Amino acid sequence: MSEQAPASPARRGASARARERVAALPILVVVLVLFAVALRLAIWLAYSPAVINLADSGTYAGLAAGELFGDVTRTVGYPIFLRAAHAVSDQIEFTIALQHLIGIVTALVLYAAVRRLGAPVWVGAIAAAAILLSLDQIFLEHALMGEPLFTLLLVVALYAAVRALDEPRPVAGPFDTRHAWIAGAAVTIAVAGWVRAIGVPLIALFVLWFAFACPGSWRSRLANAGIAALAAAAVMLSYFGLHASATGYFGLSEASGWALYSRVAPFADCSSFDPPEGTRALCESTPVAARPGPDFYGQQPDSPARRLFGEPPAGNEQLGEFARRALLAQPFSYLSDLGRDLIRYFHPTFEPQDFSGVGLELLDVNRRAPGTELPLARILNGYYDDDTYEIDGGVETLADLQDVLRVHPKLLLICLLLGGGGLLLARGRLRWGLVLLLASALAMMVIAPATAIWSARYAVPASGPIVAAAAIGAWLLAGRARERLGEYTRC
Repeated sequence: MSEQAPASPARRGASARARERVAALPILVVVLVLFAVALRLAIWLAYSPAVINLADSGTYAGLAAGELFGDVTRTVGYPIFLRAAHAVSDQIEFTIALQHLIGIVTALVLYAAVRRLGAPVWVGAIAAAAILLSLDQIFLEHALMGEPLFTLLLVVALYAAVRALDEPRPVAGPFDTRHAWIAGAAVTIAVAGWVRAIGVPLIALFVLWFAFACPGSWRSRLANAGIAALAAAAVMLSYFGLHASATGYFGLSEASGWALYSRVAPFADCSSFDPPEGTRALCESTPVAARPGPDFYGQQPDSPARRLFGEPPAGNEQLGEFARRALLAQPFSYLSDLGRDLIRYFHPTFEPQDFSGVGLELLDVNRRAPGTELPLARILNGYYDDDTYEIDGGVETLADLQDVLRVHPKLLLICLLLGGGGLLLARGRLRWGLVLLLASALAMMVIAPATAIWSARYAVPASGPIVAAAAIGAWLLAGRARERLGEYTRC
């Protein structure tokens, strides 16, 4: 009988460190994780085996099953993930279980990032709870949606960036651990751009952050930024190459012009600018107050762009040029519309408008969509092993819980204010950590409505970093209050 070879010292060391870290988790975090598992089991019992009321799930499954670049409006990182999971198991239960595991891991990585900044256990636990216990997050994990994967990549990039603030150790030649963490963060945030296009602008944010946050001479700071830029560029160029080999288009999306046109069409006034040749038919006489929102112009067959050009990507360049001219001619109209959408993150019913994005009702665990559920079940059964999709009465109880277990819009605003207050008190690495948490979250929330359309769903990946920043801010403010109280009592 042959004996099994002993594990290598490196493997024994890695596994031992992993066990030590798990064993070192505070009881508060362990309790949160157990509660998080119970919530995920509850939604599984209510929706077996997956949520099927989100139309985008069918698109993602179709791309994974067929041509990855078959939809010019979407990046393909998430369909690649679905295809990889499908290669392991053709049961949709496997993919859903993997996404729930991703959610829990994301929370623990965010906890680790907050602790690395020097915050106490309870601060990290609050940050983790924003992901572990949010039924909005859990709802998206239980559907074929890209947010859970994107959020994991974002949080891993944040953790790697925080680690880059540590005192570096030599690795090889001039390359040290700081360079390794910088490269890792840049690669991860670039891969996040494969999953959701909103990740691509975050690359510039991370590059700038590394130039200013990491200590050292300006030469070393520029080197740090250069490493981040080169690592991210390599990842994005790989994506562009895959796109070009599949479609002939070297770039991220063939529908960026459509997206920007959808953003400006609700207020575009052709008397304020000269429309590009061939786009006069896009001009409208309908009063701005009576026009629908961006989703109409990008998605509905009756929109001027659809009537003129048909389906994307046809007319993409003309639409992009039309949109840019309208934006330059009417900057205050653009900023007014954008400001309204940003307010809606904190007050979702503010100035309602048809086709102007979907609020929290999209994330309601008790929402039924008969026109979506049956077609989506057929699509999923065409890719995964045939299954029966069932909805139990327990969703009503979950819906009641969801009213409590979510980062409410007004709470999101309070958290932003607390995080901003923390910036005034923090110093050193803690301040730079807060800058990155808040800036990355705010960038995601601003860029989406600035370039396409608002949705309450877009706040879910940003909630974890914002709550983490708020918890740090609350900790710092409490510490300052104790200091003032101590000074007062000594007087």
